[in-house]
Amino acid sequence: MLRSRVNRYPKPIRDNLEIAEDLAHLSQREGEFDYLAEELEQGILKGKIEISPEGEVKFIPNNAPTQSLALYLTSSLVKSLANLVFYLRYLAHRGDYIIIDEPELNLHPDNQILMARFLGRLVNAGFKIIASTHSDYIIREMNTLIMLTKPDGKSADLIKEYGYAENQLLKPEQVGAYLFKENSQRSEIIEVSETGLNIETIDKVVDDLNESSEGVYFTLFD
Repeated sequence: MLRSRVNRYPKPIRDNLEIAEDLAHLSQREGEFDYLAEELEQGILKGKIEISPEGEVKFIPNNAPTQSLALYLTSSLVKSLANLVFYLRYLAHRGDYIIIDEPELNLHPDNQILMARFLGRLVNAGFKIIASTHSDYIIREMNTLIMLTKPDGKSADLIKEYGYAENQLLKPEQVGAYLFKENSQRSEIIEVSETGLNIETIDKVVDDLNESSEGVYFTLFD
C-alpha cells in the first residue's frame, strides 16, 4: 500500500525500472522499427544488443562475434545507447516523442556527427525528437542536413560525395531551435533558415578558441 501511494522516482525513471524488470517478456514483441535499431547498432555501436532468456542485456561486438559482454562491462557509449536500441526494436510507435538529453554524451566527434544524422533519420521515420545539446559538431551537422535539402541540381552530387542518405536530410520547417541562457527564465527562439541555424553562445566560444590557438601558434612557432 505504501509503495502504491509514494512515488519515489519521477515517472520516466519508474517506467524505465519497470521495463528493466521485464526485458525477457518485452523482447518477445515484434517491433515495427527493428531496422532503425539495427542501423544504430551497426552505424555507431559497432555491435548488437541482445536480451538473454533470463532478461539480461548483452552486447556482442562486431569484431568479436563469439563474445557476449554483460552491459556493465561495455563502454559508456554502449551503456548510454542500449536503451534507445531496445526502445526502437520492441516499444516504438510512429509519432512517439523521443526526448534525448545531450545526445553527444560519451560520443567521439565522429560519432556525434553520425548521431546527428541518425536523429534526422528518426524524424523522417515519423518520430518527434526533442534534444538538448552543447555540441558544435551536432549543430554544424544539422546545418548540413538542412542545407542539402535545397532544391538545387548540385545537392544530389554533394549527398553522394559526402556519404549522406536522403532519409537523413531535414527541411528547415522540420526543425525548431531554442536557446536557454543563464539567469533567464525564457527561451530565445532561434531562426532556422535554408542554411541552418546559428547559436551565438557556442559560435563565440569556437571563434575565441580558434583565435587564441592561432595566436599562440603563430607567435611561438612561425
